[in-house]
Amino acid sequence: MRNDARRLIRRTLAVVVLAFAVATTTWVILTLVRLDRAAAEDRPEATHRLEREPDSRSWSRLASGLGTIFYVQAQRSVL
Repeated sequence: MRNDARRLIRRTLAVVVLAFAVATTTWVILTLVRLDRAAAEDRPEATHRLEREPDSRSWSRLASGLGTIFYVQAQRSVL
């Protein structure tokens, strides 16, 4: 009985941590995209799409990688 309660607490904590990681990653991605768009509007010479994409792609890769790390860590703590 006591082990079941501990397991439930651990799983609940893992879900909370995972939800926080997803929310934080989403917030970071949206903030970086918004900042990238604002920077692109300030540079009228960067009107071509390919000139703006490398920055946004690298930021989204970083945020995606962080989200993956948080997800894997949360899964390990549940198992």
